[in-house]
Amino acid sequence: MKEVLADLPGLRPCEEPDSAAVRSLLGSRGVRVIGYEDWKKINAAEIKRGRAVGKPREKFVTVQEMLEAAGL
Repeated sequence: MKEVLADLPGLRPCEEPDSAAVRSLLGSRGVRVIGYEDWKKINAAEIKRGRAVGKPREKFVTVQEMLEAAGL
């Protein structure tokens, strides 16, 4: 983390910020990407699970559980 912050002053902002290139690269590598709406479903499900056991949230421990919570 320190290295990233040390580089920050020398970094130029993207001329045209766009996540399409990153999504394309990840897709070509077989990495599954979920969006913010899916994350919100996972978050809500973790909070609901937590309430059932008297905690602020109960985190999922597998990717499969998260994907199921998101309806994917």
